[in-house]
Amino acid sequence: MSALVRRLACLVALIVLALAATPARQPVRATNPCDSITGDPHPPAPQPEPLISGAILDDSTSTGVSGATVKLYRCQGSVAIYVTQTTSSSSGAYGFGGLTQNWYYVEAALTGPLAGKSPASGTSNPSDLIEVGQGVSGLTMAFE
Repeated sequence: MSALVRRLACLVALIVLALAATPARQPVRATNPCDSITGDPHPPAPQPEPLISGAILDDSTSTGVSGATVKLYRCQGSVAIYVTQTTSSSSGAYGFGGLTQNWYYVEAALTGPLAGKSPASGTSNPSDLIEVGQGVSGLTMAFE
């Protein structure tokens, strides 16, 4: 009987060690940024016109990705509404102007030059919520 108890104790110890060595899971990001809306966006600033702009980059070379499709979504409550899309320039730049007061987010389509790539560390795709009012420039998304 004592041999069985020792074997069980060893088995329990191995299980505890295996669980301790398992890396903690990172929280999963909501697929719909609209789910995290709190409050109303500020009214648009009079000048300059509210806009969202940035660049799509190749993380390994830090150069712009030409021809990437970037989509703009507006949040209506917790529902994402497709607004429009644009294609990144030869330097990777993209932009959306003429925006009204609302919550928005952008998403780079993982097709064309981004096919088979994934967001680099520190990049959220889709982006976090953007409050327009003021707009945002310099929204860089890197892929590897």
